[in-house]
Formats: sequence, structure tokens, C-alpha cells
Amino acid sequence: MGDSTTPAIETADGLLVFSASGETVTSRGFAGVATGLGATVVLLTADPVSTLGRQADLVVEIPARSTQQFGGTLFEHGALLVMDAALLALGGGSPGVYQTMQRRHANLQ
Repeated sequence: MGDSTTPAIETADGLLVFSASGETVTSRGFAGVATGLGATVVLLTADPVSTLGRQADLVVEIPARSTQQFGGTLFEHGALLVMDAALLALGGGSPGVYQTMQRRHANLQ
């Protein structure tokens, strides 16, 4: 989102939003646009009763509200683990899925 090379979001699409507070202004704007176009909004957050939590069609709570970690990175670490597990589950162990993801991964970085 927000990049000129990103394809337009459409009715059958989904927008995956990560916001620990659920109040990130740009994310709220993107979620509003996606909802207005009929796309499904999925939120990963530490605060499911936030503004984004009320906007989203599906909320995944990452229980990371208080942390002693510098910069409050517990939410980011939790979200990484959740998404890693989700992708493994969606792939179902199929080598074809991994090969497709590898082929579509950015190669100019």
C-alpha cells in the first residue's frame, strides 16, 4: 500500500494490517479505503478494541501490551511468529508452494 507499483485493491482482495496500538493513522486510512472498496481487512494488534480493531473484519490479538524490551518490539516478534506459522499452515508442506513463493520473492534487494 502506498507504493505506485502496488496493484489496486479490489473487492475479492484482503488487506493485512499490523498495528500494535490499533491507532496508526496511515493504517486506519488504508483500512478505510480497503473497506470502502469491499476488500476484507485483517488486523494483527495488541489492542483489539482499538479504532482499527473496530474497522477490521477479522482481528488477531498479539498479547504484547507491556514489555521490558527496548523499543517495545515484543509485538513485532509476536507478529513475525504468528505470520510464519500461518504461512507454514497455508502451504500445507507442499514444496510447490515454497517454490512459487521463492520465485515471486524480490530479487533486487
